[in-house]
Amino acid sequence: MNLDVSQAMSVHGEMGEHAALWLAHHAYPCSHIVEIGSLHGRSALAMLANSDAHLWCIDAWGEPSTTTLEDYEIFLENVSPYVEEGRLTVLRTHSHLGLASLLEDYGKESFDMVFIDGGHDYDTVKGDILGCRPLLREGGLLSGHDYSHRKGHPGVKKAVDELLGPPNRGAGSIWWVMV
Repeated sequence: MNLDVSQAMSVHGEMGEHAALWLAHHAYPCSHIVEIGSLHGRSALAMLANSDAHLWCIDAWGEPSTTTLEDYEIFLENVSPYVEEGRLTVLRTHSHLGLASLLEDYGKESFDMVFIDGGHDYDTVKGDILGCRPLLREGGLLSGHDYSHRKGHPGVKKAVDELLGPPNRGAGSIWWVMV
């Protein structure tokens, strides 16, 4: 497996190269992936460029959040080749609404992997974890970013530990469990 995250790393984002490679490696065998929180598309590109998976990106871009409509336009420009290929579905909504829509449209246990990197407060992360678990097939990968008090996101660590116990650790501040 020859992974290439150069396209992803050319996009603005906080995720480092080692974390992008971790995502690429775990996305490689997947067919269906959900990402919550996409900003400009760095993590989406790491997964799409290194797999044949279809990716659903859920982000509210510009609706009371930390992202703007300009961020949404930048995201669309960055991922446009994958939209044109039909490998990317963009759900511009809050994660709880997007997850409910995916459950309604595809049913339980339809996805191989979920990556959570949207809101970083306790309530949002808790809601995202609870909303994602039914989407994952048995043996699916539930993962996320910013599992660290040092980065100023104690809500992520608290929600993950409370709901899943201490998770496995990936590159950088990535956390993951198999369900």
